[in-house]
Amino acid sequence: MLSQNRVVRTITSTLCGLTFALVLDACTKPAIDPNADALAKRAYAQLAQGQDDALQAESEPQLRGPQARQAYAEMRKRLPPGEILSTHLVGFKWFVGTGGRTLTLTHQYQYGVGVVTATTTMASSGHHWIIRGLHLGFWDPPAPPIDGMVSKT
Repeated sequence: MLSQNRVVRTITSTLCGLTFALVLDACTKPAIDPNADALAKRAYAQLAQGQDDALQAESEPQLRGPQARQAYAEMRKRLPPGEILSTHLVGFKWFVGTGGRTLTLTHQYQYGVGVVTATTTMASSGHHWIIRGLHLGFWDPPAPPIDGMVSKT
């Protein structure tokens, strides 16, 4: 027969375990909205293909017009040549507040001769996302190894 202290300890540890599990479940990251992910990828494709009208139609008003077109042309000139070999979501930031939701997604586009990191910031007050900013980072491919040397990285 179990002693009263042992029964209390068993009940207490069970309750603590359940509480801990509930706390962990409440701390899960928000899921990325597939519509926002599709918009970010579409924005990059529209930029790369010179579809400025389509890109501006999905952007906030301040990202439309001659200045935006000039910025898109400058960004496009810096893209590596060739086809995209792979695309990976490498980061996201999710904000919720009185002004709606803001989501920043960072995708990495691998080309044969370089990598482009595209960071797309989007805003939503419902289920419709609109582009608030598109920023590109450019990475040259790593230098080829010198004969007889092995990289330690």
